[in-house]
Amino acid sequence: MFEDLFIEKYRPKAMAEIVLEDSVRAKFEQFIKTRSIPHLLFAGNPGQGKSTSAKILAKALGGDYLYINASDESGIDTVRNKIQNFAQTVSMSDNVIKIVILDEIDAHSNGAAQGALRNIMETYSEVCRFILTCNSIAKVIKPIQSRCQRIDLVPPLKGVLSRVVAILNAENIRLDADQKAYVGRLVKKHYPDMRTIIGAIEQSIIDGQITIKNINDLSNNIATEVMDMIKGKKSITNIREYVIGKSMDFNNDYNLLLKNLFNVAFVLEDEKKKRESMLIISKYLYQNGFVMDQEINATACYLELMSAV
Repeated sequence: MFEDLFIEKYRPKAMAEIVLEDSVRAKFEQFIKTRSIPHLLFAGNPGQGKSTSAKILAKALGGDYLYINASDESGIDTVRNKIQNFAQTVSMSDNVIKIVILDEIDAHSNGAAQGALRNIMETYSEVCRFILTCNSIAKVIKPIQSRCQRIDLVPPLKGVLSRVVAILNAENIRLDADQKAYVGRLVKKHYPDMRTIIGAIEQSIIDGQITIKNINDLSNNIATEVMDMIKGKKSITNIREYVIGKSMDFNNDYNLLLKNLFNVAFVLEDEKKKRESMLIISKYLYQNGFVMDQEINATACYLELMSAV
């Protein structure tokens, strides 16, 4: 079941369970003690606990709160109707400020929606505060940024390692020296994305034990097969399904997969096809660090390679 996945099973439910820098934790504790917060903006990469932290903080403050995921409910109508209606209604809790959590505000990419939100934040600031989260701060208009106290929720590496060890202990998984080193490499590789780290650790567990795999060799084999499928004119559906089905073998690391695909292209016999393929793969390898979905980026790479080989 979905609830059995580590990322859900061990999702923090209280402030003490969130992996935070000491200064950020002290700030949150002060907010809870005074039962008041300024407008907040949690910015940073996916998987760092922005949404979870916002919900836990809002609950700890003890008042009414409204949660909206802007990816699902974007647009000016959501701002004017749902958010404004909540902000202007009387709170059910006496002397406690109301909270609006607007998750992934950068999905409100049009200026009208963010402009309307700015006005609501200003008009109702005496009775309602906002906790905004975003992956890309550049997509949040300056007037909103200036009204918020920005907090970067980058978890400390030591805390992430401790959290992973606590999860493994809770699952009764004991590690030998090689397995500890393997877990350490996984954590450092995906840091600070805790969601990806926990998912990669879970994928490495077979029959209650951490299974150490030579991920690079497995990824190279998959890259070779992908190139053979592309040269064999297999459908993009077949190629995509094959790679997704093998994602556990390369720990969902599309950066590594594209690097190995580049190496496979390097040994192509046809010089023209080799040059074109290497240029295509290098483009998508560069893009991989910026895109929201690395699997889609890789699929686009396979599509373009079909015209080169």
